[in-house]
Amino acid sequence: MGAILVMYHYVRDPDEGVYAGITACSVGDFEGQVEHLLRHYEPLEPDALLAGAREGAPIPDGFVLTFDDGTRDHWDCALPVLERHGLHGIFAPIGLPYLHGRIPFVQKNQFVRGRLGEDGLPDAYLAVAAEIAPEVDVAGIMADAPIGDYRRGSEKYLRFKYASNRLIPFEVSVSVMDRLFAEHVSDDEQGFIRDLYLSTGEIVELRRRGHAIAGHSITHPSLPRLDESDQEREIGESVAWLADVIGEPLRWFNYPYGDHDPRSERVCERLGLTIAYSTRPPADWRSLHDRFRAPRVDTCFLPVTADADPAELAGKIV
Repeated sequence: MGAILVMYHYVRDPDEGVYAGITACSVGDFEGQVEHLLRHYEPLEPDALLAGAREGAPIPDGFVLTFDDGTRDHWDCALPVLERHGLHGIFAPIGLPYLHGRIPFVQKNQFVRGRLGEDGLPDAYLAVAAEIAPEVDVAGIMADAPIGDYRRGSEKYLRFKYASNRLIPFEVSVSVMDRLFAEHVSDDEQGFIRDLYLSTGEIVELRRRGHAIAGHSITHPSLPRLDESDQEREIGESVAWLADVIGEPLRWFNYPYGDHDPRSERVCERLGLTIAYSTRPPADWRSLHDRFRAPRVDTCFLPVTADADPAELAGKIV
């Protein structure tokens, strides 16, 4: 079977406040998924998996839970469940809020979508893009964009999501979303950051309690869009920042959007990282040759009850 790395973003119950409309795994579903995994698979310690990879040991069978972006709900909602079951996870904060006081495009996008809806967001994005970047054929790019391997949303939204993350110039997407976020969500970015993300003290405490910390870039770009030197800056600066925060070398890296290429893998190896993981395909990790492209399983594939048939997940693991 190999190691199953499960990917989580928001873990929280529905909220009528600023989190309204955000796609999240509810606390009840998260608890059910953890109980399902514990009933049918062995939990893996991230540090033990890391040590095995460094020593060239075979990839063990079992599961590890991973948490992207460094949001507070990981501390408030996911951590109590992990601790109740004696589990350790891998937490991957994005550097931009901590180092530059900015919310990354990827998360501004999520909150604006929560306010405008998945079909309203592309229309609002197009209107602002036409004003601030008329030289870019944003409408044409979006119309021709593939859906990719996204699993949730209307066709209109999924084309927008792929285009805004991977095809439209990143600086255009950032500028558009800055305006939409200020207009529809909050004009107090610093206050929002304090409420949305883990504190550096909580990151340190997670590590002290035995959880692993992974780099996740500074601005959360699709890395293959960058040349190798810019990829090294995004990866290296995030790794150096977190190593300074936790007081030890970082060994894990989480590719933004799961996007990577051979240059990304070379950079991770050059920087002394041991394991880098992606978001797809939905497969178990079996070979050490893939330690810089370890796959993960999206939480949406997991059953949410302990007694669900394990074949429900196994059938989706290639």
